[in-house]
Amino acid sequence: MNGKEFYAEEEGRIEALKEKLKGFNISSIPHGFFFCPVEGMDGTVRIINFDGEISSDKDKIGIASMNIHVYRKYWYHKFGATQYFSAMQKAVETRNKANKDVKFTEIEDDGAHIFFRYDIFLLEDMPIDAAYQKFQEIVQEIEGHTERILEGEDISSEVLGDEPMFTLEILLPLFRNMQFVDVKYNHGKREFGKDITFSEIDKFGIRRKWCSS
Repeated sequence: MNGKEFYAEEEGRIEALKEKLKGFNISSIPHGFFFCPVEGMDGTVRIINFDGEISSDKDKIGIASMNIHVYRKYWYHKFGATQYFSAMQKAVETRNKANKDVKFTEIEDDGAHIFFRYDIFLLEDMPIDAAYQKFQEIVQEIEGHTERILEGEDISSEVLGDEPMFTLEILLPLFRNMQFVDVKYNHGKREFGKDITFSEIDKFGIRRKWCSS
């Protein structure tokens, strides 16, 4: 792709260094192949901190799959694994209802292991490194919403002191739960003070656009 060669494992899985995921769009990924970004570290390679894959899709341009595997023996979250992933399923379904860009796939629980999977639909073509960034933001938002479901209204000082984290984990899910539509996170130098844009449609079908900085 774009002069780059990648090695594909069985079933079309391609592990590629994150810094090499540039120079081609997600739509150019051959059908049936899935990119899994990895990072180089001290001469070795490790998979990024979540097991995610990005591929092309003829109907939705691109698709990113989130695959979480938990071994209960090494689960140290203060909430139980079953409770945590039940909350995460609610978070995924809440975003799906508002944005139609995610879909809960399945949860398997054999007593010792839990496998939780959901898909993220990338609805426009974009460079694969930009798709990876968007993938990360949506995952962070869902994980943040999961924590809010578990904690109720409690918000940690870490989240309160980090503006991007506060935006992704608190404000975006909040606006979606308030039934606003087209909720988007605008980050970077070209936001012009509009960190979040969103809309509402009144009883007469008139769309009102809002922004938050």
